[in-house]
Amino acid sequence: MKVRQSILVCFVVAMLLAVASNASAQMVEGTETQITTNESSQIFPDTHDEKVVWMDERNGNWDIYMYNVSQDERIQITTNESGQLYPAIYNNTVVWEDNRTSNQDIFMYNLTSQNETQITMNMSNQTNPEIYNNTVVWEDDRNGNWDIFMYNLTSQNETQITMNMSNQTNPDIYNNTVVWEDNRTGNWDIFMYNLTSRNETQISTNISNQTSPAIYKDTVVWLDDANNSTQVYLYNISTMSESRITMNESMKGSPAIYGDYVVWMDNRSDNWDIYLYDNSSQQEFQVTENGSDQMNCTIYKNMIAWQDDRNNNWDIYMLTLGGNGSNGGNGASGNGQTDGTAAIEVNKTFVSNADEDESADASVNDTLTYNITATNTGNTDLTNVFVEDNLTGQNKSCELLQPGKECVLTTEYIVNVTDLGTNISNMGTANSDQTRQVNDTENVTVPMQEMIIEKMLISNADEDGSNDVSVNDTLTYNITATNNGTANLTNVTVEDDLTGDNKSCPFLQPGEECTLSTEYVVRLSDIGTNISNTGTAYSNQTQPVNDTEEVYVPVPEMSIDKQLVSNADEDSSGNITANDTLTYNITATNTGTTNLTNVVVEDDLTGNSTSCPLLQPGEECPLTIYYVVKSSDVGTIIINTGSAYSNQTRPVYDTAQTEMVSTSAIVTGGNASNGTNVTAENVSAENGVVSNDTTEDEQTIDNASSEVDSTETNDIPAEDNAEDENDAEENGVPEEDSTTNENGSNDEESIAEEDNTNGEDTTVEDNSNEEEEENVEIDNTTEETNS
Repeated sequence: MKVRQSILVCFVVAMLLAVASNASAQMVEGTETQITTNESSQIFPDTHDEKVVWMDERNGNWDIYMYNVSQDERIQITTNESGQLYPAIYNNTVVWEDNRTSNQDIFMYNLTSQNETQITMNMSNQTNPEIYNNTVVWEDDRNGNWDIFMYNLTSQNETQITMNMSNQTNPDIYNNTVVWEDNRTGNWDIFMYNLTSRNETQISTNISNQTSPAIYKDTVVWLDDANNSTQVYLYNISTMSESRITMNESMKGSPAIYGDYVVWMDNRSDNWDIYLYDNSSQQEFQVTENGSDQMNCTIYKNMIAWQDDRNNNWDIYMLTLGGNGSNGGNGASGNGQTDGTAAIEVNKTFVSNADEDESADASVNDTLTYNITATNTGNTDLTNVFVEDNLTGQNKSCELLQPGKECVLTTEYIVNVTDLGTNISNMGTANSDQTRQVNDTENVTVPMQEMIIEKMLISNADEDGSNDVSVNDTLTYNITATNNGTANLTNVTVEDDLTGDNKSCPFLQPGEECTLSTEYVVRLSDIGTNISNTGTAYSNQTQPVNDTEEVYVPVPEMSIDKQLVSNADEDSSGNITANDTLTYNITATNTGTTNLTNVVVEDDLTGNSTSCPLLQPGEECPLTIYYVVKSSDVGTIIINTGSAYSNQTRPVYDTAQTEMVSTSAIVTGGNASNGTNVTAENVSAENGVVSNDTTEDEQTIDNASSEVDSTETNDIPAEDNAEDENDAEENGVPEEDSTTNENGSNDEESIAEEDNTNGEDTTVEDNSNEEEEENVEIDNTTEETNS
């Protein structure tokens, strides 16, 4: 009996399947719209919250474009000349696969801030991204096989989800659940991973292949190739129950799900069409019936989008569902009614901001709390009321809602960096078995957080009055941090790296400033360099910002030059002698690049000095001094040193050496009648100035004289005359001065002419001092001959 009953049941099921496969599906009600009209190809659409994105080759490469349904606006998102493929969208964030770096990476674009960001940096390939809220998932081959990775846009952390050495591909995500296809068992199965519990679960166990998973809430759909045909299956995570929702033996592809609606592409009419299954009524509907191909469909709420080749190129089309079907309805917001007695209203309100940074604004990492309240505004009970928050993915179910009663969902959202400068648009939805979906949106503004900094040299105390930056000068800086955004900033800190000083401002409203004044005393090591001083500012809401001020410290340098300018030569001797007045110039010159102050020039010989309060680069400070030669200076070298110094420089010195000349004399001896005179010659340096390497021995004046008896001159031995000549040559006496005339006597007239030519006084005064007499050496021996 049981066998017969089993056979009968199998026969009935087979008949039902045959009828279902041959029955034509009812056409869905709705409005179809052509989104793209460009003659190039537009393929692989994705949709979320009245926005449709796709890949477009109108520019000769694949770019990402978007259509805003409510604003009827089309925009180009990517402009890079490489290929951007397979986009996905959630709220205001678009992600895609990009090959601009010679491998495939994941990029994102914020529609509000219009900022593009590269998410993955690994040199392997990352493909097929999907996004839900702030989490992006993709398939990744960095480990030599395909794994599933994820990235959190808020924390900016990347995580590897799958560790198995087989291949895991085609991920999808809803709230905290990630699903994918996995071939670790030798065929393709569907696995899922809970991001909260970190538990991995195998969903499908059939020995055939299960591929292309899609998830909404706790429902997963996929393709199954059992029985030599591809069918769409549905799995309920809560009840762990699996069911087949398509009965036709045609090929199926790209299933997608939202609410109770499942859509897919189906070739039962010898071309690809879009079909829809309503899980609440368990009815199948045909969405498109054009004789061309419609493929790669996607759904969000009551809007279905696909690629369509009816115009001999691929275009993007969409259909807005009408009245036949559950939950989708006509997409009306506010009150949704079916029979005039059942009605539901939803109200979403922003309740509070935990304000973790105490900025009194909605800022990054703040926790926002919302209430979504569904109210039965009709006069009949509502069953299976479902309330959902689209921003967080959190939801709540109320099995029975009597008239006037409420079903309240409280949800929290943490502000992330991509929200800056935008309105967080958070929509709550509600529906029931008796009503269509209604929604309400709450916007929370997240002001832009921005801080700028400026560092300026305010003043130089200029302690030395040089009007330049110099050693021991005190420099005063102001470092000003300004709140240049529209959000409040807390715990603003301003720091100076040169001095180590800092200042904190607990609260800074937009436009307000936090200023640190700091002082720095110039050091000796700063001379000839730029003092580089960097100011830094940061807050709880902003990253550090910097500004640098450079101040050049010029080099102070001074030179000195001392020279004998003139000799008044009061006695008209033509030489420097006692009572002569010598004039010296001592000149200090600013040879550096900075002003010098309180320049002092001094003469050590006279004790005279002069001051110049300010000496600019290249300017001179001269001192002229007069010195009267003393009798004690005769026969010596007058050493005269000048010095100069300033507030900025060390003393510098220069020395002039002036030679004093011994008195010239003519030494007479013997008898005048024999006409013999011997000259005492003066030898002096030119201008009376002797170089530092001149020795005193070289300045000795050798006077040679002899007294010769005129009557016995011819009796002088020859060797004595030769010896006298040698002595004369060795002592610098010119050879012609020691020659004799034809009579063998000295030529007095020749000697007299030479003495007159040199202008020297050959007379030796009786009152000549002992020092002058000691400097005269008589090298020739005197022979006295009695007449």
